[in-house]
Amino acid sequence: MQLMVSSKKNIFFAFFILLFAQIIMIAPVLAADSKILATVGNVNITEDDVKVRSNFLLIVKNKSASASNRANIKNSTIKELVNEQVQLQAATRNGITVDETDVNKRIKTIAKGAKMTVAQLTSFLKSKGSHIDSMRGLQKAGIAWRGLIRSKFGSSAQISEKLIDEEAAKLGKKFGGEQTVYDLRHIVLKMPSNANKTKRKQRLADAKTVRANFSKCSRIRTLTSSLGRVKVVTMRNVSLSNLSAGQRKLVINTRVGSVSGARTIKGGVEMYAVCKKTTARNDKARQFAESKLVQKKFEKFATDYLIQLTAEANVKYK
Repeated sequence: MQLMVSSKKNIFFAFFILLFAQIIMIAPVLAADSKILATVGNVNITEDDVKVRSNFLLIVKNKSASASNRANIKNSTIKELVNEQVQLQAATRNGITVDETDVNKRIKTIAKGAKMTVAQLTSFLKSKGSHIDSMRGLQKAGIAWRGLIRSKFGSSAQISEKLIDEEAAKLGKKFGGEQTVYDLRHIVLKMPSNANKTKRKQRLADAKTVRANFSKCSRIRTLTSSLGRVKVVTMRNVSLSNLSAGQRKLVINTRVGSVSGARTIKGGVEMYAVCKKTTARNDKARQFAESKLVQKKFEKFATDYLIQLTAEANVKYK
């Protein structure tokens, strides 16, 4: 199948993004009766596997699938195939399964990025000495490996607010500068939606009691413990844009270290304790910073865990 130069660039970038965004490589998929170069457990990695994989990697790197180019990446290709099998087998042992529907969606996304149908992509890979199953293996292994890493280390990937703020500050004005953020306690003195006038007045009186006796945020639950059904929610680094118009009015007119006025809402009376007011990078900057830091942590976990798994695996080179 002949491709225009622009199509080649499209497929190159589509492959590049999806290949190097993942820590793993793709599985041996065409293990024909050829020389075995390595084994991982009971899985053989053959010369044919390495050839197909090498051809695929050369497509990604926008290089010709010549014998010399394949020879230059042979050893690294074998290592990648070994690493992938170590990862896949570890995922299987830990009960990580992959839905073929998810794999198919990824293949369609790659094809679309390359401005091809899946059938055209299949033909293109075949014409270059590779195979669509190599790409399917890449996606399947990537999903399995990420699932394993998240299940093993997800609880350890929490990032402190301080580190997020520091990382967000490095982004400069890329995300629109700074904004005012609040640490709040959202207090709802609950009552039935059909409460009578006497009950509504009592709840508003309770709100005044909370406001008059408030000393600090850490004592709100103690302060409201005798007031029946009360809901207190901690809200950190909240910008006014995160609140409704009515809620913004309550907060913006309240000084730090005090409780706002109250308003009747469906199911109760709400008010806010304003615990802290600071200037910080906007939400988009913080979200980007947190995502970047979490990803960096997961990559470190994945790298170290792969070294451990490889040392424990039954890997033999022929």
